[in-house]
Amino acid sequence: MGDKHGFVTNDFSYKTIVPFKYDEVNNFSDGLALVKLNDKNYFIDETGRIVFPADYDKVYSFSEGLARVKYYGEWGFIDKKGELVILSKYDYAFDFSEGLAQIVLEDKSGFIDKKGDIVIPLKYDDANDFKNGKAKVEYLGDWKYIDKYGNLIDE
Repeated sequence: MGDKHGFVTNDFSYKTIVPFKYDEVNNFSDGLALVKLNDKNYFIDETGRIVFPADYDKVYSFSEGLARVKYYGEWGFIDKKGELVILSKYDYAFDFSEGLAQIVLEDKSGFIDKKGDIVIPLKYDDANDFKNGKAKVEYLGDWKYIDKYGNLIDE
């Protein structure tokens, strides 16, 4: 049996706020932390209460209110209730950044909004997250910047 993990306060009192019973823990993000216990994933709140089980093939922490999950071999997003709100239909998905998430389908990248609507078409060979209103994308072997509408812009 390996070491168990939990959380303590960061105010130098080191009071335990989440018991040291988990096999793995991730940092809190959007008020929830992804933990593993007996080979099962759960999200807990800051009191250590299990909010919901995360019964997916692969699970990541929350970003901007949604967490990406791999379900039956495809990627989608869940909300803070554990409900699949953006269906698993992508080959890969990245965390939300500035309200958009990069998704990959058939080796092409594009971006969706939090409703799951494709707002920037799947036409890029590669892409980076949005930062300061722009994202770097690769198109036909050349790297350029786009805005949140998919328009080419200067660096």
